[in-house]
Formats: sequence, C-alpha cells, structure tokens
Amino acid sequence: MIPIRCSVEGVVVVWTYYIDAPRPAIVDAGFAASPDTDIRDALAKAGVRVEDLRYVINTHGHWDHAGGDQPLQRHGAKVAVHRDDAALLRDRAAGVPDMARLFHLSADDMRAFLFEHVAGDIQPDRELVEGDVIDLGGDVRLSIVHVPGHSPGSVAIWWEQERLAFVGDAVQGSGNRILRCPIFGEPNGYRASIRKLGSLGIETLCGAHRFRWGPDGAEGPLAMGGAAVAAALRISAETEALLRDAASRSSDPAVVARDETIAGALGWDGSAVPRPLEFTLHGYAAH
Repeated sequence: MIPIRCSVEGVVVVWTYYIDAPRPAIVDAGFAASPDTDIRDALAKAGVRVEDLRYVINTHGHWDHAGGDQPLQRHGAKVAVHRDDAALLRDRAAGVPDMARLFHLSADDMRAFLFEHVAGDIQPDRELVEGDVIDLGGDVRLSIVHVPGHSPGSVAIWWEQERLAFVGDAVQGSGNRILRCPIFGEPNGYRASIRKLGSLGIETLCGAHRFRWGPDGAEGPLAMGGAAVAAALRISAETEALLRDAASRSSDPAVVARDETIAGALGWDGSAVPRPLEFTLHGYAAH
C-alpha cells in the first residue's frame, strides 16, 4: 500500500492509496489533474504506470475524491462507487447544492468550482453495496462496508487480511486545523458508522485528510496500531456527541461556536464560526 498526496494549490490536500496486486487498484482519484500529475509521479517511483491500474475504488463521490475518475477510466481502470453516491459521478452538477452550502458559495460559483476540479461526468463501472467484495487477484480481497454519514454513499474498504481499512472521510476525529469542525450531513448515520468500524478489529486506518485523531491533537491521515485506531474512533464519537448536545440546545452556528465545552474540545476561540459548522448543524436539524 502506497499513500499518495494529491493537492490543488490553495484549495485542499487529499490522500489516495495505491494497492499493489495482480489487478492493481487505487483508492480514490483525487482531483481532475491528479491522475496525470501527483498519482502518475508517485506510481512511477514504484515502477508502475497509471495505465496499469485496473480499478479505482471511491470511498465516496465528493469532488476531491472522484475528480480524477474520468481520466483513470479513460486510461483503463474500472470505476467503483457506492450506489448512493453514484449520481455525483454521473452528473458533476449533482453536488452543487450540498457543496455550495458547505463552502458558503453561490450555486453558480460552486458549479464553476466543481467543473474545474472534477474532470467530467462518467458512468461508474460498478455500483457498490454493503458486503460486496472486490477481488484484485492473489490474496487481495477487499470488502465493502457501508459507512454513511459524511455522505450517503461513503464506504470503508476493508482489507481484512491486513487488518487495514481505507475510510476516506468517514472518520473525522475532531476536525482539523483548517476546517476546525467535522463535516457530516447525516449525524445518525455517522454515529452508527463509527460504532460499526469499531467492531471490525482494524489495526491500520487510512483516511483522506489530516483529521485530528490523536488525544494530543495529532492529525492523520494514518492511524497505525490498535490503540491509535481506537483513539481515532473514540475521539470521532466523542466529538459527534458534543455537537449533538450543542445542536439540541441551539441550531445557530454563532451560538454553538461560543459554547465553551465545544470550543475547548475543538480548539475554537469563539470569535469566528468554523465554516463547516452550519452544514453539520443542518444535518441534526434535518434528521
């Protein structure tokens, strides 16, 4: 397994993961430009070509994870995504409403942004569901675990033999230093998904961003060892519980941002409202 750092200057960094197998695969595709820049460069160091990839397995359908699906499919990889996020791949514009609310942009500006960073609309080759297995040959068999919350079609890709799970954005700890707040549109699903992941016996957790997973504030994207994985899941559950409690008392992001318990746990000073907070609070109000 090779972590690959994909970036767009001034926007965001996301980690994708190469899986060496008879049918080589990559977990997530990054942005529109990633396959022929960051991914190609990282694979070349391992003696692999982008054209050798047989699968791209999306942890979910958001723009920073599936933006490079079209060029990878064009290079010969089959694209897999959970059926509940497949619409985001078939139509880039399908992500505009949620992302515009998250980024506080107009629909027109968000559409332009997505069309810049998502290479194009595609038809997924495989729509995944809970319990599916992707056989990459040899002894590499990946099981699909549906973990909705961050998005309806978020999945963990469970490599049981290695006790390793690729989770994308499904485990967000207490957010990170940039966004400062976990992002999940469906909190009940997120809560259940954290519990579900805790039952698997994961020894290595591979995330897509630098979430705060450690009790000392250390950020991912990797948690290695049972204790580190347990801490990441515990902090994610505790942070969700704090947000749930705050949301039960107020749906106003400015009020929640000044809550001393929340502010202390997530590192806020109460002077500004973290950008994702309104999106996450809306999830509690809607569900």
